[in-house]
Order: sequence, then structure tokens, then C-alpha cells
Amino acid sequence: MIKSLALMLAAGLLAGCGSTPNAAPEAGKPAPEQKKSCYQADWQAETMPVINKRIGNERLEKYDAAPNGQEQGCP
Repeated sequence: MIKSLALMLAAGLLAGCGSTPNAAPEAGKPAPEQKKSCYQADWQAETMPVINKRIGNERLEKYDAAPNGQEQGCP
């Protein structure tokens, strides 16, 4: 009884997940583009005060430099 119940449950889940979705994407609205150019700068601006408060300026200086000395900025 338990094996057949588990088998029916698994079959139902697989059948439900394997079907095609009913909702079609809207053709009139394009997907919003993600802003990739300033992502790191925005992230650093939001997290820097928290990191600075927790570990202090002395320990933070070793993480400030970009790899290979190349700085990347926002256009």
C-alpha cells in the first residue's frame, strides 16, 4: 500500500512538473536589461560602510587594490 502510494505521488509530481507552462511570455514587453557596467561600484558603495565598521581601515587596505593594478570604473 505504501509503495503504491509513493509511486503514485512520484508519478503525479513528475507529470505535473513535466508539462508545458500555460502562461506565455508577453510579446509587448521586452525583458528589462540588467545594468552590468556599474554593478561592482554599486555593490562596493553599499557594502563598504558595513565592512569598514566591522574590520577597520587597517585590515581593509589589503583588499582595496584591484588585481594586476588595473582599475575599472563606471562609464
